Amino acid sequence: MRPKGLEKVNAVVDASVAKYSGTAAADVGYTAILTQLRRSKDPPMLWRLLLSLAMSSSLSAISGNAKKHEQLIHLIFKLDSFRSANSSSSTATSTTTTTTSSSSSSSAPPAPPADTDSEADLYSNYKIADAHLYLCINLLSSNSTFLVPFLTMIVRFLKEDACDEKKLNKIHGALSHALALVPKGRSELFPILANNFPFKRANTSKQVHYVNQLMRILDYCGTLRREVWGLIISKCIEVDVEIKIHSTGDVRVVEEERDMGDEIFEIDGLTGERTEGAVKASNLMSAKRPRTDSIEADEYADKLDEMLNLLLQDIRGRPDKGEAYEVLEDIFEGCVLRTHKSKFTQFVWFAVCKMDADAHQFSLSQQGGPTAENSSQEQDGDRVYRRFAAHLIQNTLSSTLPSIHRQSSACYLASFVSRAKFVDVDTAMEVVAALTEWTTTYTRTGGRSGRSTPPGSPTSAPSTGGLTRPSSPRVSDHMVFYSIAQSIFYILCFRPE
Repeated sequence: MRPKGLEKVNAVVDASVAKYSGTAAADVGYTAILTQLRRSKDPPMLWRLLLSLAMSSSLSAISGNAKKHEQLIHLIFKLDSFRSANSSSSTATSTTTTTTSSSSSSSAPPAPPADTDSEADLYSNYKIADAHLYLCINLLSSNSTFLVPFLTMIVRFLKEDACDEKKLNKIHGALSHALALVPKGRSELFPILANNFPFKRANTSKQVHYVNQLMRILDYCGTLRREVWGLIISKCIEVDVEIKIHSTGDVRVVEEERDMGDEIFEIDGLTGERTEGAVKASNLMSAKRPRTDSIEADEYADKLDEMLNLLLQDIRGRPDKGEAYEVLEDIFEGCVLRTHKSKFTQFVWFAVCKMDADAHQFSLSQQGGPTAENSSQEQDGDRVYRRFAAHLIQNTLSSTLPSIHRQSSACYLASFVSRAKFVDVDTAMEVVAALTEWTTTYTRTGGRSGRSTPPGSPTSAPSTGGLTRPSSPRVSDHMVFYSIAQSIFYILCFRPE
């Protein structure tokens, strides 16, 4: 049903846009349109205006001369058409399912409300929002240069954590439709998502809500999975490194510069029963975290728990854990390996290895148990935990990587192989053999092979043919060797079999 007065509003809008000269003050009608969008006190009129702009011939005039109508376009994308919906929607029952609805972005205009609808009805039933999203989609459809303003508006809506499911469905529906209209929107979307991620000190509900919306976006824009996972992990690390566990058992949030320090095996949380529950990162974290009276530390810990849990849920939902690992391997290299004092975030990689190992064991059980034929599959390198171990070995023994990264890789490798029960004995033996071969060669050549520091660097000096120098011995020259040797001893202590 078309509302009364819509034809009249259409005529006024068309006339005002057509004769607009570029100076709003000279056109009363155009000024009224801008005022209505800027601070509307008449919701029924705002609703009619939005429908008129979306359906009348003025749309092509606006999109065809974006520079001339720059102020109008800015106000359209700046409008918060949900502003009163949150306060009014408590009186309305929402039984919407979590599936994404694209009704607000369909090719047909939204059904207009009756004239008797009150302001609360127009907002709580999202009728103004429907008209607004319909207008924005039409603008984008006619001119793709509106893509960034549209995406910025959508992400702004998603960032609000006081949202009901119906509102979220409409927003995601509009975004999904826009990405289908303009495929390049996928590359434009991620920087906006990253820039709008709540700051680490934001409350937990805001952080969790935003991560939830990122996961929903992946349902219809899976090509962003690598970037979104990397973003979430980087934000988890920002929180992780602030949590300091003192030797007394106290937990504090400490913002300071971090280095390797003396906590070389910081990741040794994956022990015994912990390994079996690695896929539940929140439980691992809670078990390791001592009780504390620090409210701020508890809030940081809860925030990290929630974000890691949501990430693991998405990983668990991926049928091919090998494919998920490929995404995570690059993130580990660029994010986790280069960050010291991270205590919990790295359990994501242990978790995906455990998920893959469990899936493989289940597959074998469905085939009637291990046989000579299918057991050989364990050694073909396809298991994710073997790929992870191989990657860490490659990093550790690489002469081209900085020493600090090689040391970190050695630490992660030792802790992973030592404590993860799903890592088989053959893999552990292969790791020890590779590390031992390198250390043997290193001692025989006096450090000339696989040296810790590149020639010409401030800490490099000609070798004397041994591990020490008669005058001014420099332990730092051999830090990679010591780290690898320590890793070997560590594995032998925990994996004596």
